[in-house]
Amino acid sequence: MISAVFDEEWEQVLETTFSHRDYDTDYDLYFQLHADKFHALNKHAPSLSSEYALIPLTKEIIEQEQNEELFEDFNDFWSSVDDFIDQGFGMAIIKDGHAVSTCYTCFIDGLQFEMYVRTLEEEENQGLGTMVSRAYIQDCLNKGISPRWSTQETNESSCKVAEKCGFEFVYKLKTYEFEF
Repeated sequence: MISAVFDEEWEQVLETTFSHRDYDTDYDLYFQLHADKFHALNKHAPSLSSEYALIPLTKEIIEQEQNEELFEDFNDFWSSVDDFIDQGFGMAIIKDGHAVSTCYTCFIDGLQFEMYVRTLEEEENQGLGTMVSRAYIQDCLNKGISPRWSTQETNESSCKVAEKCGFEFVYKLKTYEFEF
C-alpha cells in the first residue's frame, strides 16, 4: 500500500501509526503539461525507424502472452482489460509482432488522465518511451483530455521523459509504502 502525505502533521500521524512496521519512503513528483512546450518539442522529435510501428493499444496487444512483462502492473490500475478499453486508451510501439514500449491511462479523474509508460529493458535508451508518450499526449489533446504525469523522485529516467514531453515539475509529496 502507498500513502501520500500532504502536510507535516499527517506525516507524524503516519510515522506514529506505522512505527511498528517496515516501510519505505520516497517522494512522488507531480508534473503539469505545457501544451506550447509540448508542440515545440514535438516539431523536432525524431521519427521511428522502419523496424518499429506506433499503433493504438488494443485488447489483443494487452492480452498477448509475449507482452506480459509490459503489462505486469496493469491489474494495479484496471479491474479488467474490458474496463480499460471502455474507459482508457493507450499507444504501443511494436517490433517483430510484439509490443516493446507502451503508454496508457492508469488513472482517471474527470478529464484528467494519468499516464503509465513502460519500455522493455532491452529497448531502453532509444527514445521509445518518449515517442510513445508523445503519441499518447497528442491523443489526449485531440480528445480534450488533460494528460497527467507523476513519478517517484528516484525514477530519474521518468523525470527526463516527462521533461522531453513538455511537462514541468509542480510539486512533490512524501510517500510511504508498506505491506498491508
